[in-house]
Amino acid sequence: MARSIVCIGERRQVRLYGFTLVELLAVIAIIGILVGLLLPAVQAARESARRSSCSNNMKQIALGLQNHHDAKGYFPSGQVSDGKRAGWFLYLLPFVEYADLYSTINWTGTYIVGSNTCRDNAVPMVWCPSDPNSRNAKPRGIFGNYSGNVGAMAIDNAWGSGTDGIFYKDSQMRMKKITDGLSKTLIIGETLVSSALPNSWSSICEPRGLIWDSELIGLGFNARTEPNSGTIDSLQYCQTSTNGDWQQWTPCTSLNPTGRAIAARSRHLGGVQVAMADGSVGFVVNSVESWAPGGVPTAFNTALDPTKMGVWQKLACRYDGQTVSPPFAN
Repeated sequence: MARSIVCIGERRQVRLYGFTLVELLAVIAIIGILVGLLLPAVQAARESARRSSCSNNMKQIALGLQNHHDAKGYFPSGQVSDGKRAGWFLYLLPFVEYADLYSTINWTGTYIVGSNTCRDNAVPMVWCPSDPNSRNAKPRGIFGNYSGNVGAMAIDNAWGSGTDGIFYKDSQMRMKKITDGLSKTLIIGETLVSSALPNSWSSICEPRGLIWDSELIGLGFNARTEPNSGTIDSLQYCQTSTNGDWQQWTPCTSLNPTGRAIAARSRHLGGVQVAMADGSVGFVVNSVESWAPGGVPTAFNTALDPTKMGVWQKLACRYDGQTVSPPFAN
């Protein structure tokens, strides 16, 4: 507020300058409108950065899978029939610059998650920044957001055998068995970590995204339902909750008479990020073509009808003979 004094003879006139209440309220209202317009742009920019970081993580894992195949002659199995119940990502550690962590794993005995104190070590590569739950909860080892493609059909609680995807028990998938082509077959996709995880290591554990214990389809997904499906996931021992976050992002039921189904899910707007078997990475929208009417398999390992499969299922199946290019969005 400015102040001036004007002298006229022996008289002094004081003039005060300032904002009126109406002017002040108008300025506050304008600032509020500008902030309201700016916040969505800021949030969009932050999500764009998170999605870019997530894509980079997936790219590094996809390249690690390529390196594993170059060194071993096959992609790691979803689970190995040795009783250790280690997920496929543990075998990938030396190929994604985590050889030091791999060297600390005690591989003796069975059920390695029960005897390894290194199971809670941070591995930022497996966490999508858009998922607030993945890095916070650690019962039975760390959880991750990048899961292996088990295929289009329903699966059993122990990774099945001979499914139509890349990862299953003792799969050791070789590139030559991916007859639909490496650039046209999914190898990994995003999944979300449930907010309903138990706090106790001894509790029955939510398996989705669990890296160290793959007995219950830990780090895996299938294309039985489309990305971010409104159909709830179905698998043994998944944790239920009335929490709104759980209901919106990671709904699940442990009642699974027709086989296990785990959808690819993410918190990115409109879809999920995936990697193909050739190492390429892209974004697939939720509205990608799915099953034709009557095409969804009704039981575990039911034979697939290729004429009923949508683009999403064709991308997940490695040998259906109906090759389609991934419909990557910008």
